[in-house]
Amino acid sequence: MAPAFNRRLPVVAGQFYPAERQELERQVEGFYHGAGTREKIKARGVMAPHAGYIFSGATAAKAIGVVEIPETVILLGPNHQGRGARAAVYDTGSWETPMGEVRVNATLGAQLCNAVSGFTSDCDAHRYEHSLEVMLPFLQYQRPDVKIVPVMLREHSFAALEQMGQELAEVLHSMHEDVLILTSSDMSHYLPASTAQKQDMPVLELMAQGKAQEMYTHVLEHQISMCGIFPATLMLTTLNALSEKPCQGELLEYTHSGAVSGDNAAVVGYAAAIFP
Repeated sequence: MAPAFNRRLPVVAGQFYPAERQELERQVEGFYHGAGTREKIKARGVMAPHAGYIFSGATAAKAIGVVEIPETVILLGPNHQGRGARAAVYDTGSWETPMGEVRVNATLGAQLCNAVSGFTSDCDAHRYEHSLEVMLPFLQYQRPDVKIVPVMLREHSFAALEQMGQELAEVLHSMHEDVLILTSSDMSHYLPASTAQKQDMPVLELMAQGKAQEMYTHVLEHQISMCGIFPATLMLTTLNALSEKPCQGELLEYTHSGAVSGDNAAVVGYAAAIFP
């Protein structure tokens, strides 16, 4: 599908995060300050949550704040709207946030659409989706000149995601620069806090061990409401294809919305993880 527009305006500013630049910058700075002063490392993959900043912003900062942000970041996120291509790539133009413009790496975007099975140029599919938009201020705060390639995924089989990962890894292996894969996902939705944690921790343990197929199968067989299971699986299959052995990650934090709201009866789980 040809791109319907080249400049994506924010759709959840003023809802998920502040719409005023200075207030947004202060909030993101506060999240990073609260995350501590751990030395930044180079990483190939990161997973962060995408809820309203009041609930998940501190957790997102713990993940994104400990990695060096390279010039280009591939964003992988779930398609909550069910709109457009099953693997929709925003491959040209720019995204706007209250903190300014983020350019799309159009060269890499076109390369991915040509080289990765199922990846389709479809900017319109991203028009109303929040899962990737809320990642951008965290990237902009650390690296204002960052470029992105947003990719939004609907349901795929593991075999399809594994093939995508192998092909994406081939593209990344051929490049002469570092590229970060940033996956956007929340964990279990609207369960008692203790139940959510009981469901989520085995998934996160499999993720940290790089066990992509086991993680994918576990989530689907146990009907765990992790919205970003398909993007997270693609990240792992890509990282595994870039290595001779399964990638090893680190879970930096697991928490849930009840930690902020005080309501533990029906929470959403949030996790921060990195993959050096």
